Amino acid sequence: MKIKIFVLSLLMLYVGASHAFDNYDQAFNQMRCRYSLGHYKRMLAIAPVTLKFCTSPGQKYNVLYYKALAFYELQYFWQAEQTFAEAARLGDISEKQKLQAVYNQIRSQYANKHFISALANAEKYSVFSGKPSALQLNILLIGIETARQLDRNVKALDLAEKMEKAADPDSAWHYRGIIMQIQILCLTKEYEKAEKIISKVDITKVPLPMQSEFLAWSGYCCEKGDKPGIAAEKYSLAYADSASYYAGLAALRHANMRNRNGEKDYEKTASIYEKVMQMSGAHPDHKSQAVYKIARLYEQHQQPDIAEHLLAGIDKVGSPSVYWLAKIYNLRGDILYKKGDMDRARKYFKLCVSLSPQQPDTNYAKEILAQIGEKTVLPEKK
Repeated sequence: MKIKIFVLSLLMLYVGASHAFDNYDQAFNQMRCRYSLGHYKRMLAIAPVTLKFCTSPGQKYNVLYYKALAFYELQYFWQAEQTFAEAARLGDISEKQKLQAVYNQIRSQYANKHFISALANAEKYSVFSGKPSALQLNILLIGIETARQLDRNVKALDLAEKMEKAADPDSAWHYRGIIMQIQILCLTKEYEKAEKIISKVDITKVPLPMQSEFLAWSGYCCEKGDKPGIAAEKYSLAYADSASYYAGLAALRHANMRNRNGEKDYEKTASIYEKVMQMSGAHPDHKSQAVYKIARLYEQHQQPDIAEHLLAGIDKVGSPSVYWLAKIYNLRGDILYKKGDMDRARKYFKLCVSLSPQQPDTNYAKEILAQIGEKTVLPEKK
């Protein structure tokens, strides 16, 4: 019993002395240790103690910077932006330190949806006297995204052009500026202007990880510009040797374009949807849509057994889209209903209704359930 009391006393002494540091180095090292372990609240608890040991602006900067990072990780974005701003205002710190704090301040403002402040700061710190640093280009990128969030597409386009011209012509930043311009012009339906930019780019000089993205947007531009043949070429190149997010998006757009245009070779269209389903880097939303579209294609061509088999492929998609999952359940229920398999049809119609009560497909599911004598009871809102 005495041993247990002794051990408990030691533990209590340790807890009570957990903030008892002798100097700045001990306190700050403990901050960094807790941050690296993801103990952000515990790190914040000793930040005020560490600040008292600071004897230079550099030390104070380090404490404030880590404190702001912890706020950001906890998604306390307002506190993060205020603390990063405080760190940036310190005197006798390097320009790189100041810019690092400013970048994270703007990043926090963007995360907190303080878009007007984020854009104003991004423009302020995107003035280059010479070649911009990576930090300045990152600030400029946030400025572009912020301008788009504010629907200031002219400003976003100006900033994207600035990125293209300011960055080294062989760098990824240069091509990021070009891709952003194409995106903005496509979203504002200025396809001819986008095509002029696309025509000047040598695809072999685009950094390999960015090629699928560039081609996916190029294909989209040509498709919307009523040039399906060129669009198909761009899309095909985008996913020929890649399984990335943009390769999946390009393949999905290509298959959807063929589907809308009523291409006679529907099996070719189906094979492209199948590529999306198999791509490791494709987004779950894109895979979910591909599952539905390929099954719908076979169902429309009187091959319900193949369609049903393909619909089962949704089980292999991690975190599928709720919207497309409801449509998949509805289609599978419909196929089974037409086959006369009422028990299984009922199962999928009920899944459709419970998953997305307000979706148009749900109305059809409810009608069929009513016909086969099944009442639909939706979960009550809490």
